[in-house]
Amino acid sequence: DAEADATVLLVQLHIKKADFASGRKLLEGVLFRFHDHPRVLDMERTFDTAFNTYKKEAEQALKVESLTRCIEAFPEDAELYRVRAIAHANRKSYTLAVQDLFTCINKCGGSNPEAAALMGTMLCTIADELVSVSDYVAAVNYYTEALKWDEDQLPVYIARGDCNSVLGKHEQALKDYKYVLDVDPHDEEAKFRLGRLHDTWGSVLYNQGKYQLAENEYTRALTYHDQNPVFFYHRALARLMLQNPVFAVRDLVSSRELGAADPEIV
Repeated sequence: DAEADATVLLVQLHIKKADFASGRKLLEGVLFRFHDHPRVLDMERTFDTAFNTYKKEAEQALKVESLTRCIEAFPEDAELYRVRAIAHANRKSYTLAVQDLFTCINKCGGSNPEAAALMGTMLCTIADELVSVSDYVAAVNYYTEALKWDEDQLPVYIARGDCNSVLGKHEQALKDYKYVLDVDPHDEEAKFRLGRLHDTWGSVLYNQGKYQLAENEYTRALTYHDQNPVFFYHRALARLMLQNPVFAVRDLVSSRELGAADPEIV
C-alpha cells in the first residue's frame, strides 16, 4: 500500500509538470502490481482526464511543444502526428511537417486521406520555396513527389512545367501543360504556357534559319493563345523571311490591334 500511495503521488507530480510520458509509465507499472487499489484506480481516472484536457488544448492551440509532450506519452496515436505537422507548417518548418505526416500514414497502415492530402500540400510548399531561390531541379523533384500523394492538383502540373521550361526541358514541360489541358480544355494558364512554349521553339528554329518550321511553331502558339501580340510579330518575321509579305503584314496588323507596345514591334 505504501508503494502504491508513493507512486500515485509521483504520478500526480508528473501531471502537474505536464510530463505525461513519465506519469503514464509509472501509472502502468503500479496498475500492474495494484490493479484493484482504490487510490491507484482514482489516479488512473485523474490521469486520463488531465491528459485529454491537455491534449485538446494543445490541438486547438497547435502548440508544437505541447503536442510533442502528448506524442511522447502516446507515440502510437497517429492523429497527434498529423496535428503536429500542421503546427510545424504554421512555423514554416515544412521538413518536420513532412516527417510527421510520413509517421502518421505509416502508423495508419499506409493509408490516411487527410494526411496524404496535407502531404501533397506540404511538398508543394517546399517546392514553391525552392522556386523562389531558383533551385528548379529540386523543385521539380518535390512537385513530382507531391503529385504522387495527390495527382489531381492541376496547378502543380503547371508549376512543374514552368520549372522544366526554365531548365530547357521543353518536352517534359509540354507533357505537363498538355495534361492540364486534357483534363480541363478551358484552362487559360495551360493554354498560355503552351503558346509560349511553341513560340520559344519557333524562335530557336528561326535563329537556325529554319523559317518554315519556325512559322509552323508560331502558328501552333497562336492556336493555343491568339491574344498575344508577340506571337503574331514573330510569325510575321518568319513570313517575311519566307518571302510572304502579304501574310506578314496581316500578322503585324493583328499585333498592333492587340496593343503591341514594344518599340521594336511598333
